[in-house]
Amino acid sequence: MEVALTGNNDHLFSQSTYGILAILSEGSKTGYDIKKFLSSKEVFYWSESYGNIYPILRSLKDRGFVRQIDADIKRKRRIFYEITDEGCKELLNWILTPPDLTRFRVELLMKLRFGEIAGIDVMKSHIEHYRKLSIPEIDECNELIDSLNKQDMSIKNTVRSITALYFLHFKQAINNWCAESIETLDRWLKKHPSTE
Repeated sequence: MEVALTGNNDHLFSQSTYGILAILSEGSKTGYDIKKFLSSKEVFYWSESYGNIYPILRSLKDRGFVRQIDADIKRKRRIFYEITDEGCKELLNWILTPPDLTRFRVELLMKLRFGEIAGIDVMKSHIEHYRKLSIPEIDECNELIDSLNKQDMSIKNTVRSITALYFLHFKQAINNWCAESIETLDRWLKKHPSTE
């Protein structure tokens, strides 16, 4: 079923809040459950601190978008949060709105942009370090995609596979960019040997 993208851009909340509403749309969870979900390797595209999660849950509860459910599990009191019908409507409005292209921070790029003061070798070393960090993530992503491909291809698993492919392509692009950047700096050094 195709749905027209007619969501209202005047959202009540931050992206963080809508992310938590989205997680709760799959079932009631504690704050710890939400953090655990966000810490999984599959959810590379979203992060929240405990310091954000609980105030967001309280705000959603105050607005009537989630309800609190107290439960005793193994003699321990646990507080679950469950999305309400109003919360589902608010979440759907957010999902229907086309996403923004958000700006991001990449420490490496800032260090390279002003790295002339440290020298080419330092810049190359930083790029190589960054490349090495991306390799295990590529491997983990390939494992996740293999695992998803072995499961039934419900729409949920199909979309999970699509998000994993985004991450894989992103990390592969970083790996390629690192190799190209080191080659570019090496070519520059050949033309300007006195700067070594």
